[in-house]
Amino acid sequence: MKTLISIKKSTIACLLAALTLCPVFTSCTKKNDTIVFEGKIFDNQLNINVQNAKVSIYTKYLDSGVYNQNFKVSGSATTDEQGNYSIEIDKHNFTEVYIEVEKEGYLASQQNIDIDFLGSNNTVSTNLTILPLAEITLKVRNQTQYSNTDYISYQFTNQSINCESCCNNLPNYGIGKTFYAEQNCIVIGNSWVKIFWGVEIAGSSYSKTDSVFCNAFENTVFEIVY
Repeated sequence: MKTLISIKKSTIACLLAALTLCPVFTSCTKKNDTIVFEGKIFDNQLNINVQNAKVSIYTKYLDSGVYNQNFKVSGSATTDEQGNYSIEIDKHNFTEVYIEVEKEGYLASQQNIDIDFLGSNNTVSTNLTILPLAEITLKVRNQTQYSNTDYISYQFTNQSINCESCCNNLPNYGIGKTFYAEQNCIVIGNSWVKIFWGVEIAGSSYSKTDSVFCNAFENTVFEIVY
């Protein structure tokens, strides 16, 4: 009888030990099946950490032998006061992965992730920088009004960002003694914008390059009067 009781106690002890260890093993298994993306988002122009930025992980992967042709948002998070983010996603047989950072007033930023690195790591540390934006309103006006052949060409010369409303480096032209034009576009905030312009009036010509500082998140107005 004592032997039977002893066996039962031993069996119960083993079961309790197994139940205690199960969550540990489950946790370990889950960790191996997930990847944590973490890092910091920084603004180099203003030299600040960017809080409340949305960070998203986009992925393509093979699922049960089927290739997912479209990118899927596998996880997202918002940066804290120090600009830190942490996103945990399920691990798959990835074919493409990239991180995107978005915030109002900033140019969205993306960075591709090496999928070979993901296969052997459960944590990916990636810091990204994003650029603050500003607006510039360029006004061009012929004040001399000499004749209908008055001519001006003008253009931005140091713009490098690409978006639908961004300033570009393409030349613009104006002809006539009453010529007036106004252009509004987006530039990198807290930066100098260079504008080249040349004029031909009454048989003479001259050119000039102006530099205009554009504060982040503000609209700067600059006028060319010739």
